[in-house]
Amino acid sequence: MATFLQENRTTVQEAANKPSRSRAPWLMTAGFLIYTLLILAGHIAGSPLAYTYLQTVCPEGCGLTPENMHVLERYGLSIAFYANLYMAIQVLYILISVGVALLIVFKKPGEWVPLGVSSFLVGFSAYEGANYPALVAAYPVLDVPFNALLSLGMGVLGMYALLTFPNGTFGSRWVQGYYLLTIIEGGVRALHHHSPLCPGERSL
Repeated sequence: MATFLQENRTTVQEAANKPSRSRAPWLMTAGFLIYTLLILAGHIAGSPLAYTYLQTVCPEGCGLTPENMHVLERYGLSIAFYANLYMAIQVLYILISVGVALLIVFKKPGEWVPLGVSSFLVGFSAYEGANYPALVAAYPVLDVPFNALLSLGMGVLGMYALLTFPNGTFGSRWVQGYYLLTIIEGGVRALHHHSPLCPGERSL
């Protein structure tokens, strides 16, 4: 009788634990999809601004400098051609990055390392390009939330995947401490320095 009760209790516990375990992959995937949609929304909103931004010529903080203009003229290329080519390459890059990231997440749902790699790819698609610098230049109020998104994907999750590859666990307490200190330092620096998305801080 005692054996039967023990087995029954074990079965009930396993049944109670199973739903929570099965929900974790779905929650992680849903969170990644929300993150991806937010990044893509920024791309969509920034795309028309970026097209104008790429055709603006000024000494710094623009898509083109006078030196860039001289190079285009030397090869007989127009500003419109440069902007169209840049936007086409950027769209292709975004599609590849997001497509690979989605493939990884759906192939390995519920695993932190694949999730971190995918989040890094999606975040990097926003960091490299003209959409976000143009959007932040037009609407400076979006600087903080957009950088928070990039810090989450490229910093928190991306670095976690790098430091815990391939099994999702830190090799030592030193590595874990380095990760935590880096995250804290990155957050403090983001609060006291200009955004890496600021057009005047980085070249396209």
